[in-house]
Amino acid sequence: MLIGSILFAAAAHSGSREAALLSYQDLDAYEVYSVLLPKEVPTWSKSKLILIQQETDKETEPIQERKCFRPGYRFQDKYADLLADYNARNNHSWLLEPRFRIDKPYRVIPQSRLEPASRANSWEQFEKHFPDSFGYLTVSAVGFNKERNEALVQTSHACGNRCGGGRYHILLKGKTGWTDVNPQGVNNLCEWIS
Repeated sequence: MLIGSILFAAAAHSGSREAALLSYQDLDAYEVYSVLLPKEVPTWSKSKLILIQQETDKETEPIQERKCFRPGYRFQDKYADLLADYNARNNHSWLLEPRFRIDKPYRVIPQSRLEPASRANSWEQFEKHFPDSFGYLTVSAVGFNKERNEALVQTSHACGNRCGGGRYHILLKGKTGWTDVNPQGVNNLCEWIS
């Protein structure tokens, strides 16, 4: 707790947006990311270098208000602690660290460097600046149940003015590691593509 307080105090003193956020150090979360990031097509398949936005996406409202769940499936009851943890971890952004275990080279880049290059009519600039990358990936912080064998996370990719997508993932941890599942009761409303 003392280290987190020192990091936050030092960050607040520096004044930059990236410095004001705390470092995301949850090793289980990086295991989850490492399972999901290779599935983010087309960014993964078309890139020699994977770019990951340093700041996690934060939620503007609790996930339960996003109409991700079909009425009558009791999903929210079954996964109540998972949803609560996801909401708590995602009411602000975190700074990702280079702890991903993926099969391609990658860089963790601050949003302040990615967004100007990817704004409308600027994707050509993005491609000049990052020629080995077909866009970039963003992730939320990972919510876990109390046993830490269920995880909820949002991933997305941006790859052009009308190129991008994202969705929520629920993963279960078994003897062989994390598996992305789609439990009964989850709507596709929480998936987007352009």
